[in-house]
Amino acid sequence: QDHQLELQRCHADYQHRMQRMETTRCEVLQELQAELEERLTQQSRAFERTQAQAQAAASSHAAELQQQLHATQEQLRLARGELAAALEAAAAAAAKQAAELESVRQELVQSQRTEQQQQQQ
Repeated sequence: QDHQLELQRCHADYQHRMQRMETTRCEVLQELQAELEERLTQQSRAFERTQAQAQAAASSHAAELQQQLHATQEQLRLARGELAAALEAAAAAAAKQAAELESVRQELVQSQRTEQQQQQQ
């Protein structure tokens, strides 16, 4: 009977140790899970920060490009205005020169007529 009690005590001790091991194993697994969840949360936050920074940089770059485009368009508009004014001035100068040339031509024709008339007399 002592042998039977010893066996029961050993069996109870074994079961108690197995239960403690299982409890410890569960606790370790829970700690690992909590640690992994924390790491995942940190990585998610880091990713979100990186993504937000990238979006901010892209938005800033897009705004800068938009500003450059508007500046270029304004320069082009001003250059077109200057070109149109220069063309008008050139056309006016050409018209003036043409008028002067026509006046010189008429004077020359008049002078030739006068000379011919004088030679005929």
